[in-house]
Amino acid sequence: MSRHPSAPHPADPHSLYASGFYGRALNILEKSSAQRALSVEEKVLRTQLLERTGAVKKAILAGQELLKERGLTVTDGCKLRHALGHSYFVIGRHGLGTEEYEHGIRLAETHGAHVAACNLRISMFRDRIRWIGPYHATSEVNQLRRQVHRAADPVLSTKFQMYLVELAAKLGLFRKARRHLSIAQELLATVDDHALMVNVGLTEAALTAQQGDLGRALELSLKLVDSVNRTGDASASLAIATNLGHLLIAQTRHSDALRWLHEELEAQRHRGGHGGGPEVALRDTLMLLHVSRGDLDEANSEAARIQSLLRDSHDSISFYGLWHVVTRV
Repeated sequence: MSRHPSAPHPADPHSLYASGFYGRALNILEKSSAQRALSVEEKVLRTQLLERTGAVKKAILAGQELLKERGLTVTDGCKLRHALGHSYFVIGRHGLGTEEYEHGIRLAETHGAHVAACNLRISMFRDRIRWIGPYHATSEVNQLRRQVHRAADPVLSTKFQMYLVELAAKLGLFRKARRHLSIAQELLATVDDHALMVNVGLTEAALTAQQGDLGRALELSLKLVDSVNRTGDASASLAIATNLGHLLIAQTRHSDALRWLHEELEAQRHRGGHGGGPEVALRDTLMLLHVSRGDLDEANSEAARIQSLLRDSHDSISFYGLWHVVTRV
């Protein structure tokens, strides 16, 4: 049973970030930047928070500029490469994302920062599963497992088990996925991170849906809505919207599904992170909704928008690109 993360000091963005309250942390930094020049450390944190809250294009611009700073610490360099790596994956630039992760890994390993290197490897593992597809990540599991064991960090261990759930589920190995989920839930008891707790819950809901218990999956998802909103975590917001979209479509609750999907699309526009894989995922779910209710003209309109998005990225060969082909069929 996981405990609720303790409330961090409300004015400390570093503590809020570590505890998984990304939106609140970013708001504090943005207010501070209007009053004074931020330190390099604060600018690095702001870049991380832009990435976590879904403003990935802003994160890329900020990260690229900060990498030109003299005297960046190894820790700062790893954090920036991490934020850039994920941001590039999200906008469909998987090659650039991999390059940034690998730059960070080399930097960390050269300076003996093994936990930082492991963190980068785990995130690259997740992004390959999520944005390219599960088969691209299977060869990394054994080596990554050894590195996670060596790092002996409960947050990294929880993340690794959570992403193993996703990998196993996408390969149809549901019993194995459940075992990894149980381990991740046990590890949460040692972690003080609200965003991680929420993402493990979202993983459980998605796995439950994939195993066919749609009623239970919907119940689990709805219970997580407020917690997702408190994190400001863009990936969690995308997951809850698309999960609820699919589950409500299955119940022919089309109006409810439409509301969730439109709200998340609007939230993406507000964050400045629209486009790329997240928008493809949302619009593909919208397309499925229109097909489900027999509105093929609207479905074709969404298909055209998705095709335009895919042309602007490498996501046509991604996991989301593959599922869009299934929706078109």
